[in-house]
Amino acid sequence: MRWCEEKAHKATTHEDRVKFQWLDARLRGRLLHTITRDEIQAIGKAKAKEASRPTANRYLALVRAVLRQAAGPWQWIDKAPAVTLYPEAKRRVRWLSKEEVTRLLNALPPHQKQLARFALATGLRQANVLRLRVGSRSRWQHGVG
Repeated sequence: MRWCEEKAHKATTHEDRVKFQWLDARLRGRLLHTITRDEIQAIGKAKAKEASRPTANRYLALVRAVLRQAAGPWQWIDKAPAVTLYPEAKRRVRWLSKEEVTRLLNALPPHQKQLARFALATGLRQANVLRLRVGSRSRWQHGVG
């Protein structure tokens, strides 16, 4: 709860809450100082089986961040267990072929085609495109309007 309150300003707050719901089934009722490194790695393994290693890393990173806060600023535990993340490939860059773009645009309903064309032309992610606002000076601003 404290993490969510202190991090309410983050753009990914909703994603953290989803992760906490999944983690709750595995850690419910546990005191922070009783959670071991082996248990955390087992949680990462379980998530990697149902999703992917990079997704498991997002969950492990959240657990690690909370435990570090608990050991540091919050002073709830003496020491946070070490959390090891899975190795990840460097950023993958992939381009759609002209044929793939055509198939994508043909498969979309009319109201989504313009948004998809903009995203393809700019390389922005969906969340970034959807948060764009026209500013008071008639210029595009990210998340401000």
